[in-house]
Amino acid sequence: MERYGLKSISMAVGMAKGRGLCGRMENVIAFIGDGSMSEGEAFEGLDNAGGMNTNLIIIFNDNEMSIAPNHGGIYKGLAELRATNGASEHNLFRAFGLDYRYVAGGQFVDVGIAEQHAVAEISGIAKAGGKPVYEAASTFLQRAYDQLQQDLALQGNTATIITAGFGDAIGPGDNTHANYFPIAMTNTIPGLTGLAPATKEEYFAMLDWSIDHAGRPRSARLLRS
Repeated sequence: MERYGLKSISMAVGMAKGRGLCGRMENVIAFIGDGSMSEGEAFEGLDNAGGMNTNLIIIFNDNEMSIAPNHGGIYKGLAELRATNGASEHNLFRAFGLDYRYVAGGQFVDVGIAEQHAVAEISGIAKAGGKPVYEAASTFLQRAYDQLQQDLALQGNTATIITAGFGDAIGPGDNTHANYFPIAMTNTIPGLTGLAPATKEEYFAMLDWSIDHAGRPRSARLLRS
């Protein structure tokens, strides 16, 4: 999977080309948001992807959430796709020669900067029979210590928590984003299993086990390259 915003499609095109040259068959998936779709590199990537006769999946997260408001002519057409559940004839992706499938409600919930609520919510989802996966910045998960212990682990509900960051501060000297303590913190909570994959292969194997087989609350480290 490639997740570098406006670069994701171009990178995925290269990965798909390399995969074919090496005789492999794995899926290549690009993830791009609506804020990045108006960039020139994204258009170049779509143009090349549309001309490839190979398996390449592009997930376009059109949630109207960007750092700043979106501007540009393409957003009228994207709004029409949302309003018509993908049936509008103004379809940017088909214009590039790509197959297109519209999926409304991809089961993603943004709770904002509310880690305590998020942990309690995923516990509730699990209690009701769901398989929730919650991603949070490592340093901010500290805010939800009580909820991790009382609302999740003590209840025995099965949820997966992915923590982003591995002891790397965001910006020079920014100790509030240091991400140093989540492993030490979660290891003090009975019933919460901590996982620390060292490679991409270990990460995906642990994530698969965590979601489908673990049977208890667990925390997986999302390692940055």
